[in-house]
Amino acid sequence: MNPPRPAPLGIVIPAYKTKFLRTALQSFAAQTDQRFQLYVGDDASPEPVETIVHEFSRKISIRYQRYNENLGRKSLVSHWTRCLKLTSEPWLWIFADDDFLEPGCVAAFYAELEKSAGQHDAYRFNTVIEKTSGAPGETAVERPQHPELQSGRDFLCDQLRGQHNCNMQEIIFSRAAWERTGIPDFPLAWFADDAFIANLGGERPLRTIAAPRIHWRLSRENISGSNSLTVVRQKFRAAAQFVHWASEFLAAQKMAAPAAAQLTQHWYFNYLLPQEIFLDSECIRATQELSRRYWGRSAGRARLKLVAFNARLLAKKTVRATRRKLS
Repeated sequence: MNPPRPAPLGIVIPAYKTKFLRTALQSFAAQTDQRFQLYVGDDASPEPVETIVHEFSRKISIRYQRYNENLGRKSLVSHWTRCLKLTSEPWLWIFADDDFLEPGCVAAFYAELEKSAGQHDAYRFNTVIEKTSGAPGETAVERPQHPELQSGRDFLCDQLRGQHNCNMQEIIFSRAAWERTGIPDFPLAWFADDAFIANLGGERPLRTIAAPRIHWRLSRENISGSNSLTVVRQKFRAAAQFVHWASEFLAAQKMAAPAAAQLTQHWYFNYLLPQEIFLDSECIRATQELSRRYWGRSAGRARLKLVAFNARLLAKKTVRATRRKLS
């Protein structure tokens, strides 16, 4: 492996799956500006992560670290954190093992950093969604562009309204900001990037790098594309924890409680109810607590709403099953 070269930018890939890892690493090898140190943290993967990393050892300044414990199975954020602790650079970037970036991204970051005199805690790229489910005729989808400057509060409100989306892979952030805020630890790290990015914009606005772009992959290989019952229930738990976090963040940002309650409540039920998954007792209890603590509604009303949802879903599934038998 090549010895690390001094660079202001440390890029971390918390790796587990290898299906798209070569594509990710090749996109770093193709960068027009190679002023970065790449770290690959192997989360005790059974797949040949080290073999693939070694293929790039003469093309990229890259450091490989294998961990004996599959920590991501318990807490993905904890795995991200131990990978970040490998770094020493003042600017950090967590990148996925299945995404890729356009060749000028690193150069564009340095140009924006110089242009803004480093007066921001986070710089973000715009994104193209790469759909990889195997369905015929799939095409890449370009997300709406981010505002040039945006506060953490405005970013979070946009997220809750469904007006914008942003992922961890889009963000280059300062070590000082990461050490100050940390990354909130939700199940599957679901919504952890939203909370972290809002925190990064809490004191100084997020700054957008207009081009080039990150290509974010949506497939059955990653958590975003998984609809298994176990994963969906974990996402429900993460949603409740995210609402707790968001409510406290908006209160600290001096947002009026009724406005914050309306935003978080609308977002939460819009996220839960379209999933067509029966809501278990843990989800119902979590919703009761959110209602009591933040939304000014009794726990009983929240419980009745979710029980009624389960009843409607049961009726809908029964009708579908009956129609299939009769057809």
